[in-house]
Amino acid sequence: MGDTSDYILWSSNNTLLGHRLKFLRLTANMTIANLSEVSGATGTNIGYYETNRMLPKTSTLLKLAKGLGCKLEIHLIPEGPPRRLDY
Repeated sequence: MGDTSDYILWSSNNTLLGHRLKFLRLTANMTIANLSEVSGATGTNIGYYETNRMLPKTSTLLKLAKGLGCKLEIHLIPEGPPRRLDY
């Protein structure tokens, strides 16, 4: 299978997540069935994630990242302009 260790499964919006997941799966030369087998997610759900019809839980994202051989990073980013914090 392809090397995805330098890739990060992360997206700043939900629509990119599915595209990113599919890109990583194809880069790893995996079918949906292969990813299902190594991650424990159903093939149907993986198809839904890749087409942005369903958003996976964080626990599922961790399993998918592990199955793809990459890491998962989650960033909490505030919306809007940065605000000054006074202590």
